[in-house]
Amino acid sequence: MSKKNRHIKSRDKRKKTRKYKGKLRTHLKNKRDLNRKNRHIKKIELSRQYIEVFSQTEPSDSEISLLAKGLKFIPAPAEKNIKRNLLQSFDKLARKMRLKFLFYGNENVINNHPFTMKSGYTPNFANTAIENYIFATKIELGRIHLHKFKDNLTKSERMALQSLKQNKEIVIKKADKNSSTVILDKKNYIEQALSQLNDGIHYEQIAISHCTEIYNLIESKVKILHEQSHIDDISLRYLLDTKVEKIQVGRLYLLPKIHKIDLNIRNEIRSNKELLQRVQIPGRPIISLCNSPIERIGQFIDYFLQPIVRQLWTFTQDTTFFINKIERIEAPDNVMLATFDISSMYTNLSHEEIIQAVYRACNSVQRKRFITNKILDIKLYRKPTDNYQYLHRSSSHPSSVFKGFITGEIIRFIRSSNNVEDIEEQVQLFREKLQKRGYVANEIDPIITTTMKRTRESTLRYITRNKGKSPPLCFITKFNPRVKQLGKTLRKHWHLISNDGTANQLFQKPPIIAYQKHKNLKEYLTSSKLK
Repeated sequence: MSKKNRHIKSRDKRKKTRKYKGKLRTHLKNKRDLNRKNRHIKKIELSRQYIEVFSQTEPSDSEISLLAKGLKFIPAPAEKNIKRNLLQSFDKLARKMRLKFLFYGNENVINNHPFTMKSGYTPNFANTAIENYIFATKIELGRIHLHKFKDNLTKSERMALQSLKQNKEIVIKKADKNSSTVILDKKNYIEQALSQLNDGIHYEQIAISHCTEIYNLIESKVKILHEQSHIDDISLRYLLDTKVEKIQVGRLYLLPKIHKIDLNIRNEIRSNKELLQRVQIPGRPIISLCNSPIERIGQFIDYFLQPIVRQLWTFTQDTTFFINKIERIEAPDNVMLATFDISSMYTNLSHEEIIQAVYRACNSVQRKRFITNKILDIKLYRKPTDNYQYLHRSSSHPSSVFKGFITGEIIRFIRSSNNVEDIEEQVQLFREKLQKRGYVANEIDPIITTTMKRTRESTLRYITRNKGKSPPLCFITKFNPRVKQLGKTLRKHWHLISNDGTANQLFQKPPIIAYQKHKNLKEYLTSSKLK
């Protein structure tokens, strides 16, 4: 074979090899893309199991992927406000240092009153060493290096977050007694809320809110308690430190009870949205009392009632507490007890019944009883939207404290007989008593239970600490993965404090760092106010 023919043959072979490698690369790329697509489809299908869509608007794959992360998921914070947040947090630390320098040695014992209001006073200057440390550290924080960090959301999920925030046709809520996230049509959501408010039993519509009247009523009762020396000056300032112009009525919102809807119907709705017109999604009413006239007085009463609730034999803190108790139970063979559930019990309970239950639990403490006698009869006014206002006329807000009292009253009724064998008769009597009051008792399932011993003796006292055992200096800021070696920055100029006798006596150790979390998806996407 000639040299020329060998060259042509070698050239053709190289062309064939390049062509084959090109086809192989294209094939492998297509295979990777197909696998990536299949993985994405499987991921979306899996994510849809945690999202319940009761809306005519079908969410996109990116929105499903975002919501499937859970409402407690925290998106990575933006980079633009990192240094500003650090400097604002350091200003609070500087205020603590100046206050401690200013008031050091004035008191031997510091009383931590539970209702102390923050004054907001900020000194302008401490001593030279402290001011030099503050100035030098602020310069270092302004120059701090921000590291690169991979976003925990994709670009499509970031866009989905913005689209869900701006969508005014849907409402996103966490399911009641379920970990799922529910998407509802805003129109159906409002209709369900109005159907509960317009039942004619528990609520009545009013023309205007009575927030100012309620606030004035609370103010008059609190002042009477103060004049009669039942509350001190600090508690008085706490209860009345509310600006009338900022007071607003309570806001009602619903948690969808999707566990009340049959699973087959929920699966059919996913494929046929027309069924939504024939299916009514029940909701659990929750009241947001932020900035309401009874917010402060509710916190005040709750503080005094919580220790009493913990002494009730019916007190159960959480599921873990109940499991730990039930594991230590050795029930006799001839014992048959029951559990029961009452439909909308806390909604149906009257305000007077709750107050009487509180009286019976507090009858041994005259001071607490007097306070509840003067304050607990304040009515609650609730507002679900900006266009409707309702007065809840049948019961008070079902807080955890009142739940403990009412549960104790119910179980105390069943335990009124000493003979265990006639528990069925007791349950039947309890059913009849509830039906006369308009309650509906559900099925009674047998379960082993027993009386819990009273634990945790709680007393109301002020916590005192000695001057020499003051808490450590703490720098509180929001966590950001782009900021590293923050502790090293805060300690860099600490020698300015250590070399000064007075400052070193006040601050023997550098500040520790405590991190706050950023907003999660629930804070971004859900609210008691309608969009």
